[in-house]
Amino acid sequence: MKFNVLYTAITAALITIATSCDSDNDNNDGNSTVPTPVAVESITLDRSDITLVVGETASITVHVSPDDAEYDQVTWNSSDPKTASVDNDGTVTALADGTASITAEAGGKTATCTVTVTDVTAPAQIGDYYYSDGTWSTEPDKSKTIIGIVFWTGNPTADDAVLAKDHPECTHGLVVSLDQQVSAWQTNYEAYGKTVSEWIQDNAPGFSLPITAGGIDDPIQKIVGYNNTKAIEAFNASFDNSQWPVDAVSASVTYRTAVKAPSETSDWYLPSPKELSLLCCGELTGNIVITQPVMTNVKLINAQIEKIKGAPISKNSFWSSSEAYNPQQPLSRYAAWNYYFNDDMKIPLSYSFKDWNEYARVRFVLAF
Repeated sequence: MKFNVLYTAITAALITIATSCDSDNDNNDGNSTVPTPVAVESITLDRSDITLVVGETASITVHVSPDDAEYDQVTWNSSDPKTASVDNDGTVTALADGTASITAEAGGKTATCTVTVTDVTAPAQIGDYYYSDGTWSTEPDKSKTIIGIVFWTGNPTADDAVLAKDHPECTHGLVVSLDQQVSAWQTNYEAYGKTVSEWIQDNAPGFSLPITAGGIDDPIQKIVGYNNTKAIEAFNASFDNSQWPVDAVSASVTYRTAVKAPSETSDWYLPSPKELSLLCCGELTGNIVITQPVMTNVKLINAQIEKIKGAPISKNSFWSSSEAYNPQQPLSRYAAWNYYFNDDMKIPLSYSFKDWNEYARVRFVLAF
């Protein structure tokens, strides 16, 4: 009988344990518990629109809310795969000029980003925004860094043999910087006592001389700012000239560090009188030494600058990279050409003593 009692006690205990374990998996009503999946409430993208040039890529990041939502995966789709494709991780590739909608979907919720693709081979236009990556567009692209405004289109290497040699790819046009500075042309010109061009003629024969009269056949009529700037850089680099450097060209060299230009450009330089005339008036027929100012081009450029809250080209005189030469005025050897961006000036292009800086400014350009 003792054995039967022990057996009965053990059996009862096991039944109690089994019943207890089963009850752990039951609700109060006796039904089995199954966790309810957390549904996706919304998804968002880190950008709502992108502008790309053909060949460029961009990554879109998606966020699913709530963080513990359950879903299989994020799927991506392009409304026009021939314009912009998208892969499984949200990387968009620009393929052709046009617009496409990139849509991400997760858990039945969607979010969309509009992708605008432009073809960089399309010719630049006056007033286009020019970016640090060497592209341009008519309207500002907030995803890129604007460094200047296109103010002339054409081949700037046509007149400038040095530019053609150093940067044969720069055949699209000219860009003006978004900044300007107060500067003399050459503060210690009197102590130097000669023209910079005299030194260049004797020591840097690979350059055309940055000195010009105002005649129709003189260099003043040509796009030669790059040549002039590089020639004067050679002058400034000589230890013999360390006491009287050309300040305006030193400023352009410093600006290259402050505002990086694309490698396929000329980088920033001090414009020639012709380039300043183009910036102010656009292309003129015949002599750029005019007696009535034409402000058409600069007004267009300033309107574009104002859209991005940049510094407009002020109504000041801007130094060129050209020294002045007038046989009838011996003191002209101590002067450099400047251009007044002021419609009150009867003759906008003139020359002034090199240490003048009261109303003098410098603004830089690059060829692209």
